[in-house]
Amino acid sequence: FPSHDIFKGLVGYSLLHETIEVIQFVIKKGENEQNAVIEALQCDASNNLWIGFNQNGLLKMDIARQQFYGYFHQPKERTSLSHDDIKTIFLDHSKLLWIGTKRAGVDRLIKKKFHLMRPNKKGYSINDVHINKIFESSDGSIWIATVRGGLNRWNREDETFNYYLHDPKD
Repeated sequence: FPSHDIFKGLVGYSLLHETIEVIQFVIKKGENEQNAVIEALQCDASNNLWIGFNQNGLLKMDIARQQFYGYFHQPKERTSLSHDDIKTIFLDHSKLLWIGTKRAGVDRLIKKKFHLMRPNKKGYSINDVHINKIFESSDGSIWIATVRGGLNRWNREDETFNYYLHDPKD
């Protein structure tokens, strides 16, 4: 692409057909076109591609139909996306989608509704709202890397957290 052009979208490569496909999209909020900086990508079991944006929410792309569905923070709707600044997306072994935000914590998508995990009582939620990465270990624990709260380990059985912080004395 020439240096003066702005490309908005994704480029996909098919191993089966050995072809390159360009998928273009525009993010709009109201009447304004937004910059679409992609921060995270995740495919799910239904062959949807989830796309997380820097300050522009979350898109679900139905790959087969080439249709997009947008999810954005709606302040008056408590089961909407908690923040539009997405940092990471993770699909666990039970097919639950986890969305880590830069400023609001972690959302879990359960039955088409977002459920927010934010800091609250010690041991019952994450300890920082700035999320870097989400990972699942072989024992089913969900590990959440944060900016200031170290590693947070979510225990599936009792839905509590353990925190692992850096100790400068170590």
